[in-house]
Amino acid sequence: MPGALEQVEWFGVSGWARHGAVVQVAGQTVVADLPRADLPPWAAGFAAWFDTPLTGPARMSATVAGRHLPGSPLDYHPPPAVPAARAPDAGTPLALVVDPALPDPSRDAASAALLSHMAALRTLGFAVRFATPDTLPWDAIAGRVRVAYLHRMASMALARRLRAGNPGVHVVFAVADVAHLRAARQAAVLGGTAPPGLRAMELEACRMADAVLTHSPVEAALLRASLPGLRVHVVPWHAAARPVAVPFAARSGVGFVGSYGHAPNPDAARFLLDAVMPEVWRHAPVPVVLAGHGLPAWLAARAAPLVRVLPKLDDVGDLWRQVRLGVAPLRFGAGVKGKVIDCLAAGLACACTPVAAEGLDVPPGWIGQRVQVQWTDLHVRVLDPKTGQLLREHVRAILAERAAGAD
Repeated sequence: MPGALEQVEWFGVSGWARHGAVVQVAGQTVVADLPRADLPPWAAGFAAWFDTPLTGPARMSATVAGRHLPGSPLDYHPPPAVPAARAPDAGTPLALVVDPALPDPSRDAASAALLSHMAALRTLGFAVRFATPDTLPWDAIAGRVRVAYLHRMASMALARRLRAGNPGVHVVFAVADVAHLRAARQAAVLGGTAPPGLRAMELEACRMADAVLTHSPVEAALLRASLPGLRVHVVPWHAAARPVAVPFAARSGVGFVGSYGHAPNPDAARFLLDAVMPEVWRHAPVPVVLAGHGLPAWLAARAAPLVRVLPKLDDVGDLWRQVRLGVAPLRFGAGVKGKVIDCLAAGLACACTPVAAEGLDVPPGWIGQRVQVQWTDLHVRVLDPKTGQLLREHVRAILAERAAGAD
């Protein structure tokens, strides 16, 4: 595993790992995102400061995804006289970030957004500490928290206790997506009803917060209409451009990625295989690649000559380097879709349903709009279904490649 636990001092620990890696060190969760000139561009430093300076021997470990970094564990031996000064971050305002799960950007877009916002808080001058609801160090943070960034509705259950122990704390409710909107759309597509009381619970969580953050202007408008006067802000997350280096001709097919514990994603994969690709396969043998966290057994069993599955995907770039087009055939959902952002950041086009494109701040065009596809022996034409206007026309690649091979 690339990286290292390099140093343990009386006030904290430091080291390096792959950029963006989530590191468990000294009882804390930190992200490797500190720039260092001595590291390759894909790596970054990390650091964690102790709430109480070390006064005696100690052994510190640093792990990523449960595996020790080189150099971990590392022993600390105090010098004859331990400095009495306070830890370097003692006077720095503390931002507490809480989420029900340890962030893992290879699992879901919400983790990528959370880690991006944690980096932004550090840039704003905050010391940032992450915890899950069951690992909150209540005694250590009492009276110190200036901002409580509570991610997802379940974390808002801690708001009152955090206010009681930290007078003047600014409570921020960060919605990964608006849950009651997603549930209502799911019920409309699959049948049934949304969980009773979900909307009321979510709106009450909004009322409890000093500010609400969403990634989608559509959701911001919905929340403002439901709660006039609500302080809701649209805050995207950072997604670096990572254009694929593999030439277009060396790639093939289309790719879909998702976290399959999230209901819209397995439904989209099934819809892709049962409704979308059969229509495509009538005209051309286009392969499809399915990837993502928690890929279910029933989906893995759909593997076939034109269907490949990647049950383990540490880097979504591994998918985009294989395919020519991303697809996001979501029939329901809410929020901004990380899979679409990742695909565009890789330099690939993404075929989206309207719900998959919702909330994206893109130039005017027809992304996410319904279109009619017309196949001929030589062309694929994309038409406006209402007016019949030709929007795009492409020479069918498979025929063009055959023609080139015949020359």
